[in-house]
Amino acid sequence: MKYSDFQPMMLLIPVVSLLLVSCSKQEAIDIQGDNEIVVRVNEKPLTKNQMHCEMVNLLLSVGSDMPAQLLQQKETEFELQAIQNLINTELLVEEALRRGLTISEEEVDMQINGLRAAYESMETYSLELEIRALTDEELTEEARRGLLVEKLLDQELQIIQSPSDEEIEEFYNQNKEVLRRPEQVLVSHILIQTHPDDSDGVREAKREELETLRSDIENGADFGDIASRYSNCPSSQRRGNLGWLQREQLPAELSDPAFTLDKGSLSPVLETADGFHLIRIEDHRPALLPQLNDIHDDILLYVLDLHRRSAIQSLIEQLRSSASIEIVPVS
Repeated sequence: MKYSDFQPMMLLIPVVSLLLVSCSKQEAIDIQGDNEIVVRVNEKPLTKNQMHCEMVNLLLSVGSDMPAQLLQQKETEFELQAIQNLINTELLVEEALRRGLTISEEEVDMQINGLRAAYESMETYSLELEIRALTDEELTEEARRGLLVEKLLDQELQIIQSPSDEEIEEFYNQNKEVLRRPEQVLVSHILIQTHPDDSDGVREAKREELETLRSDIENGADFGDIASRYSNCPSSQRRGNLGWLQREQLPAELSDPAFTLDKGSLSPVLETADGFHLIRIEDHRPALLPQLNDIHDDILLYVLDLHRRSAIQSLIEQLRSSASIEIVPVS
């Protein structure tokens, strides 16, 4: 956990999501299912179709950056995790019912209407259901089950107390290296890209081009304007701004100058395997351990979230320990 990422984490709950996946993800893994049984939980059969719907939720959780080829390679892994999620959800639903929790028709309608409102038209909504091989009745049932689990977990988490000041201080003292903000520089960047098949003459011409741009900047030209017009780096869309970077986020050829130059300084033309670079250091932050008072509330929320996760995991393990679970191999 980096300091820049230190914030309360979203509570991950193994519940069937009502969100539907984009077409690109649908193409990556076939989500069409059927009524073949994949697992029985306390004698209740859960189907391959339900498993594939749960796989969609897993796809959503990994975001849109994972390449389709890698998604296909991980299809078996997704299937196994989807089955475990189905088991957990079913056990939580059964526990909610055992405790006498109920969901009103109004609550279900509100959930379904919220989902429908996310689509441009009813035709688009219906098409998504068709792609997911879900009927309106099945979606309604999934909504009811999800709401039951949410109500159960809300009840379970009500008893979780906020961490004490002593616990927060202990966490701070035990995680100082994690909490420490590393040295950072705010960098602007221009790249003249080279290619492996460039001749020596072409490479030298590109170097000279960047040398000329450097001279223009030194003589008063605006760095951002030059970056926008000439840089081959995606940061050209941001006038060359790379943002705040740590040493390990830069190639070695750039990191040493970046962390040596004074604020406002322009580097000489630098070379990497990607081409010729010019960087300017806009600002500099030394390494810093924030004071406990400055991040007290962040730690409180983070530790509270850990307690909640632990409570949910304990509940699931307790339910699984006394459940009858039979996994049927997927054909």
